[in-house]
Amino acid sequence: MSPRTEAANQQIRKERQRNILDAALKLFAIKGLSATKISDIAVEANLSYGLIYHYFNTKDQIFTELVKEAMKISINVFKQGSKLPVGPLEKIKIITEKIIDDGYSGRGVYYFLLMIEAANSDIVPAEVKKFRERRKGIYHRLLTPIIIEGQRIGEIIEEEPVRLATAYFALIKGLALLYPRINLAKELPTAEIVLNLFKKKRD
Repeated sequence: MSPRTEAANQQIRKERQRNILDAALKLFAIKGLSATKISDIAVEANLSYGLIYHYFNTKDQIFTELVKEAMKISINVFKQGSKLPVGPLEKIKIITEKIIDDGYSGRGVYYFLLMIEAANSDIVPAEVKKFRERRKGIYHRLLTPIIIEGQRIGEIIEEEPVRLATAYFALIKGLALLYPRINLAKELPTAEIVLNLFKKKRD
């Protein structure tokens, strides 16, 4: 049997790293950072304890990698939505539909719960604290201009734009926290319900 090529080795490495990250994501979201052990991640990933350390030096490194991954995904949703050739209210609707469709199914909800811990916990790795400080306010900076434009053309209610953005994100984060206890088919709000909180009523 001929030895594996370097490309094949790299592919195996990527697949195992992804397997470890996916396993850790679920555990961090459900149990939290402090309660999750490397041995738990190894069992969830169906890998040996020692093999985890072949790909990641520490549990904190895994957590940090996942936080960066989650933030990149969520920021891209708003960046792409803001560039759509539609009106402000429609942009918010599309962004919200994307969040609800992707964020409350599969591993999307795990990313949400991970991000909430990363944003609010004092025990997260120092690198995560630095990362969240650098990204502080980024979601407001992406959504607020859309709200302001919507107010300018009369689509969105006349309230302080930053406060409206805060209300929006409070609702989205609240849904992630409620996710394990709600009936998705009956209780998960639609994007239209979310938009009605901001839509200016026509006279």
